[in-house]
Amino acid sequence: SGIFISPKGVLKYSGSVAASLIVWTGCGVVALMGALCYAELGTSIPVSGAEYSYYLRVYGSKGRFGPIPAFLYLWMCSLIIKTSAVAIMLLTFAEYIVEPMFPSCAAPGMVKKLVALIGI
Repeated sequence: SGIFISPKGVLKYSGSVAASLIVWTGCGVVALMGALCYAELGTSIPVSGAEYSYYLRVYGSKGRFGPIPAFLYLWMCSLIIKTSAVAIMLLTFAEYIVEPMFPSCAAPGMVKKLVALIGI
């Protein structure tokens, strides 16, 4: 959802279209490197479970910590990471839904939050 909100800020703070395109290209390269890392992990550890399986493979059988890091990551992901990502996407959705209803002024924050809550 960040791709729909951040272009205005990137253009504002970079000062020019060329600089903002350079920033977006750099961010695309960083995202590509992350995707290639996950592709490498996925082919070298061919089990389902994504990050949980990777943590379990690294720390579980041969490590000193056992399955605890994988278990903690799974709970952190379930309680914090995924829920905050969904909240950000819902607030982005609400901003785009509410913005046309207030053409002459900024939409109130409470209205955006209520629309995001309804979106759940």
